[in-house]
Amino acid sequence: MRGIFDSAADAILTVNEAKNIVMANPAAAKMFRCTVDQLIGAPLERLVPLRDRAGHPQGLLKFGNHGASEDDNDLSLDVLGLRADGEEFPASAAVSHLSLGGQSLITVIVRDITERRVIEEALRASNAMLDAALSSMSDAVFMADATGRLTRFNDAYATFHRFRSREECERALAEYPALIDVFFANGEPAPLEQRTIRRALRGESASAVEYRLHRKDSGDTWVGSYSFAPIRAKDGAIVGAVVSARDVTAIKQTQADLESSQIALHRLISAMDSIQENERRRIARGLHDDLQQILATIKVYAKGIADDWNTRTTQIPKSVATIGELADAANTSLRRIINDLRPQILEHLGLVPALEVLAEQFQQSTGILCAMAAYGEKVEREWVSPAVATCLYRVAQEALNNAVKHAHAGSVQIGLSRAPDGRIVLSVHDDGLGMSPVDLNKLQSFGLLGMKERVSAVNGTLHVDSAPGVGTTVEARVPSADAS
Repeated sequence: MRGIFDSAADAILTVNEAKNIVMANPAAAKMFRCTVDQLIGAPLERLVPLRDRAGHPQGLLKFGNHGASEDDNDLSLDVLGLRADGEEFPASAAVSHLSLGGQSLITVIVRDITERRVIEEALRASNAMLDAALSSMSDAVFMADATGRLTRFNDAYATFHRFRSREECERALAEYPALIDVFFANGEPAPLEQRTIRRALRGESASAVEYRLHRKDSGDTWVGSYSFAPIRAKDGAIVGAVVSARDVTAIKQTQADLESSQIALHRLISAMDSIQENERRRIARGLHDDLQQILATIKVYAKGIADDWNTRTTQIPKSVATIGELADAANTSLRRIINDLRPQILEHLGLVPALEVLAEQFQQSTGILCAMAAYGEKVEREWVSPAVATCLYRVAQEALNNAVKHAHAGSVQIGLSRAPDGRIVLSVHDDGLGMSPVDLNKLQSFGLLGMKERVSAVNGTLHVDSAPGVGTTVEARVPSADAS
């Protein structure tokens, strides 16, 4: 026993009824920075700071005042110790009473808890910082231990779950499963094992996972976007879970409204394009059937006047010859206008010939080299519906206009092909100035927006690839008429 006494890591002191130390081990001498001989016979109060010696109601010094009662047989308390050099330190003392030969002896086992207090203080400071951080967050944040029991949450957690106060939320924690129904984003009930805390405790980590929640008592329904992860110890073992949640109900509703608005916009643009094309076709036919016939008649009458005049001896007035020339010029302009409104070749021969003529006319009118080619598998006319043909033709027109107005291109290439997935691909590439990403995303780029909406209306996609100094490529991909 003496060997155990002397080798113990904790300080062990034995005190008699007079509160004098009668036994002390080396660990006690080391703790109080003196020798064992200096401890033996010394009063116990010497090991306690002066301010704690008088009126110590429940500390070490109460023993020996009137003898120890049965309730004093086991006592554990935190005290302040005093080393021989005057340094104070926190200690944990375990006290036990023993009666031996009619004499009361007190054994005190003392442990220096300075390091523990430092750790506890650091932990308190860390918890205070964590609580402050959680309180300042608008997202609901909560933590659970390894059993899934909630250990910490912020005020936003109570608000997120539609409680009036944190206190009301705390009282209702045990009733959550019966109070709130949880569903997956698709509306199917989410079993307990598939909810955030349980998933995190299994080692899963995720973000932006949506669940729908419904309170049975109030009928409130909302959508939460959750992020969760396991909390691991140093050895990698999962000791808890942390989860954050954000109410995205309003955002989801806004997104739904935006999608509905976009669908309505696409339908409106499609209807407007259809109305516009029909109106262009009507005007083109009216110009062709009426005005062009009138100009042809004027020319015939002018020629008749000229022929009749030739039978006379006098010279034909210059104005008569000018009437025929003006009729020819007006007829040429009229054909160009009709072609711009609705290319007859697009209706009669199809998209490929129409693009070839468009490229030729563009080169003639601007002086910019323009070539059109169909690449890969031949694009048959029956593969392109009238609506798609009109869409691609208008996209090509707009891309060519941009090449003149903004790109200052020296040459333009128009390509048409059928992709392996069956979609029809139109590409217009110019070697002009190009555009920066900022220019591409400008709201004022109505030409680009118009092309995108036009292509979207026929269930296609438009991609614009451009950079300063390398030119611009506009690519439209649309479904073919025979696509399944």
